[in-house]
Amino acid sequence: MSQAPFLHRKTIIISVVVFGVFLFITQPLYRLFLMPTQQFTDKPAYQLYNALAQSDRSTRTLLVFANHAEQRVGGGFVGSVGVLQGGNNTLRLESVRSIYYYDHRLEEKRPFVEPPAYLKNLTSSLVARDSLVATVSDENAQLFRDLYARETGEYINNVVIITPKVLSLLLTYTGPIELPEYSMTITSDNILSTLQEEVEAGQDKIAGKDPKTVLKVLAQKLMGKIPQFTLAQTGQLSDDVVGLMQTQQLYAYLEDETAMKKLDAYQAPLAKPGGLNTVQLAAANHAANKSSQAIAQSVKYVLRIDEAGEARLAVRVTRQHQRDYTGYYIDPKSGQGNFIIGDDLSWIQLSLPAGTTDVLPDGFGEQGDTGVFGVDVATKPLTTSTVTDEFVLPTRYAMLDEVVVDQSLLAQFGWFGQKVDFTVEVPAGYAFTSGSDGVSGVENNANRQFFQIDDENLRFVFTKK
Repeated sequence: MSQAPFLHRKTIIISVVVFGVFLFITQPLYRLFLMPTQQFTDKPAYQLYNALAQSDRSTRTLLVFANHAEQRVGGGFVGSVGVLQGGNNTLRLESVRSIYYYDHRLEEKRPFVEPPAYLKNLTSSLVARDSLVATVSDENAQLFRDLYARETGEYINNVVIITPKVLSLLLTYTGPIELPEYSMTITSDNILSTLQEEVEAGQDKIAGKDPKTVLKVLAQKLMGKIPQFTLAQTGQLSDDVVGLMQTQQLYAYLEDETAMKKLDAYQAPLAKPGGLNTVQLAAANHAANKSSQAIAQSVKYVLRIDEAGEARLAVRVTRQHQRDYTGYYIDPKSGQGNFIIGDDLSWIQLSLPAGTTDVLPDGFGEQGDTGVFGVDVATKPLTTSTVTDEFVLPTRYAMLDEVVVDQSLLAQFGWFGQKVDFTVEVPAGYAFTSGSDGVSGVENNANRQFFQIDDENLRFVFTKK
């Protein structure tokens, strides 16, 4: 079974704050309905608000809080869910409940969806808290909606999935928040780790007080610093919503097909995982802790193309645990001790084009779906783990006077990003001539190194000497 409910009481309060921030981001847009101009109505945030708040009918929206400190392939552990009521161009937060309010009822029913094998140490039947398991967000949103309907019998129009990055965005507007009663400063960079540590093992809990008090104090101070936005500031906030979509921190699944089509221009992946010339690396923490935020991941790809045009991809994934054991607490139900940040056990999933074959006996193992490979990687605090493998891709290149190599590197929803080192090697007799932004090369080798936060298209062009 998954963690006991109390382990996520902090998530509930953080979620309330985040839900408030979400409304804070969208609610100022109501003024744009009073004076709509092409400048604003073309913005994705306007389309999102319009779809959720509808002028001519009522709507119901699930606001799903995915805590990426405990990553899942499709985002993070869902600690709580909010219900937004829309209509007459306004949005209202109707409720916020712990995910266990729904999941405990689901657990009493027959299994609905079989969980992935790597999650079976947490649950025997997939429930809402662990349901963000697909590599594409629309599938996750639909599954979550189905699970919610199975529990409540209620039809929901829309599903919006968000991560704590939404709260971090607000702090970039307000600036640091001083909490002298806790001797701490909350910033956009440290909010997730600082609050989790304080709630689980801070001064209030030690003193026997409500450990959630710090979150209430922060919420009050945040709301006190929220400015009255001008239209210019609202426009900037609208642009920031686009940034959250593009960096895989906010996803909206909408009943309004017209609005959905417009938003997909910003939030849909460049390609579906498993498509030709695509690579996606995703992680899922199933150690029942919040260690994902402490992992710095880097990946080195070497794509070698031989004279016959066969392509082999060598992959090396490195995961560096950058924190020591942090936030020790005692589970009052089990009496067992645990750390908020401790040993990381994550399923690393690599999605390659359908028809890819694994070359090495070690490393990633092929899963049920062709082109999907995975492996559990354990990383203790202040250590580094690596996994390597090599694959034969189904792509065959025509070795003509010019060889063009295109690759789409697909992001994981809710991730923290990763360092990427991507190299292409072609046979001697070819020379690198051009490439996409950031690509450089010498003779028959070309490379790009960067920190990836969203989907990236790479291009490498070689010509025969």
